[in-house]
Amino acid sequence: MDFSSLDLPENQRILLQLGLTLYWPDFQPVETSSSGPAELKTNETNHRQTKKALPGSTPEGISRTTSKLPENIRLKLIPLLRPASFLWTYAQFALDLAHDDLTPRKKLVKDIVYNLHTLLHWPKGSITYWPLLIPKDNQLIPDLELFIHGLKHINPLYILCFGKTAFKVIFPDLAFSVGKFNYNNIIVQTFPDLDEMLPDNRELKNKVWGIMKKLTP
Repeated sequence: MDFSSLDLPENQRILLQLGLTLYWPDFQPVETSSSGPAELKTNETNHRQTKKALPGSTPEGISRTTSKLPENIRLKLIPLLRPASFLWTYAQFALDLAHDDLTPRKKLVKDIVYNLHTLLHWPKGSITYWPLLIPKDNQLIPDLELFIHGLKHINPLYILCFGKTAFKVIFPDLAFSVGKFNYNNIIVQTFPDLDEMLPDNRELKNKVWGIMKKLTP
């Protein structure tokens, strides 16, 4: 499954299939909160205020971030680094990106996105994806610097974070729960792990869908 074309408008999807690189404007980076991560207490409409550079969003930080990625992952991340209202992330995303086979987990993501567009009418292009962990020596290693690099360019309204492992990279000192949190003035909506919804956990799927219905692109 090609994540980069999963949510693109048709004209951009065609360009990507033709092998043309997509270029996007450089958005302002997001602000590092002086008080650190905390549970969400701010008004959702005020989180796109003027922002300062995050650690790792400088040219030096970006260079360090991209150079350590495996080539097959780095090239597939390029079209995902674009403005979007929703940034989706989960622990195994970089692994899923590296392989083209349609696994049950990737099919679940594809089905959720399809239903969001067809049933809830989320606009095409409103979703993109970015990793919080990268594979190294047969392990998944947390990489917050890489994630911050993605935030700078994607500038999302929401981070949709699936599972405790991904959550703990962003909030190492907080207990995982399904709910809303605040990371540098960006709303983080957490969900159960995708694998917990497989093969067909209707209860968890309905819970996730109920939360999705309350989000606004």
